[in-house]
Amino acid sequence: MENTDNRPDPDELLASLRDEEEKSKRGKLKIFFGMCAGVGKTYTMLKTARSEKIKGTDILIGYIETHNRKETEELVEGIELIPRKIIKYNNSQVQEMDLDAIIARKPETVLVDELAHTNAPGSRHAKRFQDVLEILENGINVYTTLNVQHLESRSDTVAQITGIIVRETLPDEIFENADEVELVDLTTGELLQRLSEGKVYSAERSREAIDNFFRKGNITALREMALRIVADRVDKQLHDYMQHKRIRGPWKSGMHLLVAIDYSPNSTRLLRWAKNLSYSMGAVIQGLYVETLHKLTPRERAQLDKNIKLAKQLGIKFRIITNIDIVKAIVEFAQKENVTHIIVGKPRIRTLQSMLRLGNFVNRLIRYSGNIDVYILGSDSRSKDKFREKVSIPSFTSNLRQYLIVSLIIALSTVGFYLVKDIAGYQVVSFGLLFLVSILAIFYGTGPILLAATLSALIWDFLFIPPQFTLHIEQPEDMLMLVMFFTIALLNGILTSRVRHQEKKIRVREERTNALYQLTRDLSTTSGILEVSKIADRYIKKYFNLDCSIMLKNDSNLLENQNIHDDTIIRLSENELSIAAWVYRHSTKAGKYTDTLPSTGYTFYPLTGSNENMGVIAVQHMQILTQGEEQFWEAFISQISGKYEREYLRNASKKAYILNESDKHYKTLFNSISHEFRIPVSTIL
Repeated sequence: MENTDNRPDPDELLASLRDEEEKSKRGKLKIFFGMCAGVGKTYTMLKTARSEKIKGTDILIGYIETHNRKETEELVEGIELIPRKIIKYNNSQVQEMDLDAIIARKPETVLVDELAHTNAPGSRHAKRFQDVLEILENGINVYTTLNVQHLESRSDTVAQITGIIVRETLPDEIFENADEVELVDLTTGELLQRLSEGKVYSAERSREAIDNFFRKGNITALREMALRIVADRVDKQLHDYMQHKRIRGPWKSGMHLLVAIDYSPNSTRLLRWAKNLSYSMGAVIQGLYVETLHKLTPRERAQLDKNIKLAKQLGIKFRIITNIDIVKAIVEFAQKENVTHIIVGKPRIRTLQSMLRLGNFVNRLIRYSGNIDVYILGSDSRSKDKFREKVSIPSFTSNLRQYLIVSLIIALSTVGFYLVKDIAGYQVVSFGLLFLVSILAIFYGTGPILLAATLSALIWDFLFIPPQFTLHIEQPEDMLMLVMFFTIALLNGILTSRVRHQEKKIRVREERTNALYQLTRDLSTTSGILEVSKIADRYIKKYFNLDCSIMLKNDSNLLENQNIHDDTIIRLSENELSIAAWVYRHSTKAGKYTDTLPSTGYTFYPLTGSNENMGVIAVQHMQILTQGEEQFWEAFISQISGKYEREYLRNASKKAYILNESDKHYKTLFNSISHEFRIPVSTIL
């Protein structure tokens, strides 16, 4: 019997053909990659361009930086150059690449130097690599240059080696998805010789550069990094080729990494290190943040959003889950996702909560991880506050008003208990105060409850336990009772506050789930594009409190505004309509709080269905959405987009049915007429 084990999977084959078809429509990206400035990336790119021009390729320069190097400027001569665009910024003029002119000219290949460059404010995109992506989407090939220090995952390592923080970086996925990478390499001695001869910078700048960035050890380390990255890329390409061609290899794939982060700045280094590890191991990687009872401060929330954004830039899939126990949450998630390696940072700060638990975070994680390997990454940062390196107090986010209210309630209750102390006895008063602290925990956070428990214990000791009006306690049982009172009041209050906090999170999650269910139900029972738009507008206003403008494509593949209600519809300017058209063409969000055309007051989201883009929705955000709100919003948009696509398909099906029936009637009528004419014509003949 013939062996069919090596027979290709139809689904994989179809997906591969679909990917190849999509790639064939896009332009090809070639990166001239080097360890640092001065190795000859721009020179090599221009030589390659001249060779292609001799072969008949329609090639031009979109942006080039010769740095006044004579041999580089000579290579520019004879190649068509797109004039740069002038952008006014802070009473000065800045020259940038003219993206629209390149797309309108539509050459076969365009040269774009310095891929990691940051564009001037007022440009369409914040970064030049975003300009390059748009050029590629228009079917134009791009030659570009890049240094190793501009890769997002390598920026921290470069900063440690050279002592210089690199500000201009780009996501690793741009480099990973490039169609071709050519390494431009020089030995350390040759590069230093070029510097000393003034072929890279001027004589004065060269001396300064050699003393700072271009030290021999720095260059050697950067060269090793560049060579290793390119070698890893070649190895990955070989691995992908063998999988695509179903060639049996001596290794097994299936490595799956999980990197757990928090709201600490050290998580950025952890993410980059994990990405480097996954690239070297050829492993799949995803990130995780465990949301606990800790209420984030605005600074911690901003840092967490920054960490999650960095994870997405590095191409790491990210998940947010809620659990009181971080260790159990990480391990359970890893087991469900078939993770082989867990990567966490070394905790440098001990919290009160961690000290109350048995064992620290790292030991518990290793104990519960089972056969999953655990990598612990340390931090080289040094805090100025030596005390906070060892112990940090819990974060109390309640406002001053809550502390004052709790203190007032305890004071008023104390007056009432004091009036009945002779009748009830001081032991009964303790139960009343304990009950009061438990009630307060339902309405207030950890800080006010800690204050209430402390005040209650001190007041009970001072006013009620004999001898009165002193903190002295004569009876041992009274001392034990006071200690037990304070402990029970504190624990009971904190546990009640924790349950209340958890209940709030569950309620928010339930409300969002119910909102998606209600939206899905209403969309499923609605027909007609206008009715879908009305439902979408109503739900967005109800759950996000946002006015929106929905623009859908027409038969001419142009955007049309849906007139849901003319009284409150958003009126967009010509510039904003052009942004909406760009979002529709590229299926990428743009506008406020994004890196693309952020100067406008609106955020534009594409209504992307399963197969095509249906239109654009414009909203006016008052603030940046949190990660949970953003996921909720994306789920909303996904449901609405899917319904629009189904309505368009239904309309297309109706049109096809009408055309088919019309064709049938036409054929029947034609056959009848031809039959009636056939007999007279035969008689005449």
